[in-house]
Amino acid sequence: MDRTPSHIDSHQHVHREEPICSVVCKLAERLRVPVREQNPGILYRGDFYGQTAEGEPMPELLSVEAIKKLVELGGVE
Repeated sequence: MDRTPSHIDSHQHVHREEPICSVVCKLAERLRVPVREQNPGILYRGDFYGQTAEGEPMPELLSVEAIKKLVELGGVE
């Protein structure tokens, strides 16, 4: 994308566990970017995705009303 990333994340949150966490945090330090859930303000928002942890659809979480609520609660930056 021709720019520095805004933050580092991983598929299925594998960056939360060692030894990957240490590797990702060192890379983030070198790139001078935060890591999701390792730095304040870079949070996982499970209530934003339109499905359960098992993959069942929850389209009501993707409605205009639901997204407005997240923004009003300060859940989206």
